[in-house]
Formats: sequence, C-alpha cells, structure tokens
Amino acid sequence: MGNKHTLKSIRKALEPHVSSNSFDSQVLSALIDELSGRAPQGTADTLEQRLHARTGYTFPQSKEIGELFSSVKEGVEHVATLRADRTFNQ
Repeated sequence: MGNKHTLKSIRKALEPHVSSNSFDSQVLSALIDELSGRAPQGTADTLEQRLHARTGYTFPQSKEIGELFSSVKEGVEHVATLRADRTFNQ
C-alpha cells in the first residue's frame, strides 16, 4: 500500500466526521481575527484555499451563513471595504 493510497483511505475515513459547518466556523473565526487586527489580512482567504485544496470546500456551505452574506448588498465588496477601513480596526 503506497502513501497516496494510505492518504486517500484516511481522508475517506475522516469524511463523515468533518462537518462543512466546522469549516465555515474556521473561516468566520479567521475573518473576525482579520477584522479585529489579531491576524494579518488574507488569513481567511488562505484558510479557505487550503480547505478547498484538501476537500473541495467553498465558503460558505451553511445555508444560514450564505443567507447572511447574501443579505449584505455586494457582500464581497463590503468585506473588502471593512478590511481596508483602518478606523474599523482601531
């Protein structure tokens, strides 16, 4: 059994125990840390990219979180504005 096969087996065994809600929580926590100045800008994006590379995850998976973000007009631009707003981080 090669390393590649072993990794695939481990991932398959872990899939039922890994919740997309957990991934959403991790990305939201990273985003909050960015906005509060506790983490560098891009931390949430990097985390999402890593999760996507390993599992195919895209943010958000949770219907509720998706509705929250879609309720904010032009959500992506809104988050970018918040990240750039220096007064928000003070």
